[in-house]
Amino acid sequence: MRSLLVLCLLLFLGTWSAADEKDKEVEPPTIEFQFPQVEGLESFLDTYRDNLRQEVMSEYELAKSEDGIYNPWSLHLEAKMTYQGPFWSMLVSGYDYRGGAHGMPYIDVLYFDPETKQPISQEDLLTPQSYERLSQLCRAGLIENEFAADDEWMLKGTEPDAKNFQLLVPYDEEVQVLFNSYQVAPYAAGVPSVKLPWSEVNPILKEQFQKL
Repeated sequence: MRSLLVLCLLLFLGTWSAADEKDKEVEPPTIEFQFPQVEGLESFLDTYRDNLRQEVMSEYELAKSEDGIYNPWSLHLEAKMTYQGPFWSMLVSGYDYRGGAHGMPYIDVLYFDPETKQPISQEDLLTPQSYERLSQLCRAGLIENEFAADDEWMLKGTEPDAKNFQLLVPYDEEVQVLFNSYQVAPYAAGVPSVKLPWSEVNPILKEQFQKL
């Protein structure tokens, strides 16, 4: 009888150990891109995707080696051209989960020279005084969207600094300024935005990039 109990205990422990090892198995990240085919930008966009894929996989392997993977990681992005005028712009957006309580919105805005198809920086587009004006316009816009005028979070996230205005998305009709999670409000607020007419944006663009 005692031998039978010992055998049952060993079988149970073996089953539990196998289940425990199975629980430790983790799925590799799911990485999906839906990018348009834009003549002249193929090489740049291939490199952009490859760099993101390598970044996620590198972080994944490091976290895995430290037993830091608890839920499947994922990166799902789509891109679209938003404006093709004196400069071009592309919005890359989606969802990025690399562990923790929740994922984060992924937002990036890319600018290109329409002649050479080479990327250009936001610094190339804007005048040196642009961030002071963007700060004023965006604070007024957020207040119109029911942010309190003395909200310290909002005021901090709209200080006249380049890092606060990286997500300027031009369209034919207007320019949207996007604020990423936690920049001007808690995560639950999503991605707040302010819409600006081109009449307000043209003066902060260098002359060759102003909308005609």
